[in-house]
Amino acid sequence: MILRHPQYSKSWANILGIIAAVLSITQYIPQIHKTWKLRRVESLSIPMMLIQTPGSFVFAASLAARLGPEGWASWGVFVITGCLQGSLLAMGIYFEIEARKENNSNENEDQSVSSPHDNPSSVSLINDSAVLALSVIFLPQD
Repeated sequence: MILRHPQYSKSWANILGIIAAVLSITQYIPQIHKTWKLRRVESLSIPMMLIQTPGSFVFAASLAARLGPEGWASWGVFVITGCLQGSLLAMGIYFEIEARKENNSNENEDQSVSSPHDNPSSVSLINDSAVLALSVIFLPQD
């Protein structure tokens, strides 16, 4: 059909872009809902999402630079996907930080009352959110 009617190729590309966007949203919404409901990331890899999320925006920008505003159906899908990945990543980091804070506070309650300086391993990451966020990202989970 496209070969016989090349004047419709732009419309066809836009239709395919819209279908791709709908499929992308359909792909991420159940995972976002599950993560929100369970309040944990389970098998999702936060380091992978840290690479994949900006990658979506970089790829969208490269397509937008080449295709311009007329190519919105091509690069728009990656903007939508990046936003959905970013929301999933933000939730994942937040829930992991909260879980680790809770685990650390439970461990501290179980230990005898002592100064944190008595036991270097009990120096908690709770008060240092930046270090805690990095540990969520880069340290393996138990």
